[in-house]
Amino acid sequence: MRPPESEESHAQHVSTPFPRAPGHRSGRWSRGGRIHHFKGPSWQSQRDDSLITAKKTAESPRAGTIPELLLTVDSHTGTGLLGNVAYISRLLTSGGAAPAGACTDGATTSVPYGAVYVFWAAKR
Repeated sequence: MRPPESEESHAQHVSTPFPRAPGHRSGRWSRGGRIHHFKGPSWQSQRDDSLITAKKTAESPRAGTIPELLLTVDSHTGTGLLGNVAYISRLLTSGGAAPAGACTDGATTSVPYGAVYVFWAAKR
């Protein structure tokens, strides 16, 4: 899942999330620092507090796991580490499939998953 040709074709950031607390995951920034991933979907740099949110642009199903995604960043807060990110690819997913059985109205459950996130900067 790659961004449009109008974007640079190099990764700025790669992280692998891991369960931390319900609804929250963290990954290591390839250039130093930690990125916090949480509901929104949102990502926030723990180094400089820059924050982005994104929406799904495309998805590619994977058997037995959550799909790979291309997300378009729709909001920025701050100009730090995440300040130039325009797209995010969620790749090499594992786990995260909904549990079998009936759902209970209003109930939530955490389902661990893994993925590699690649953050793409806008072409300058």
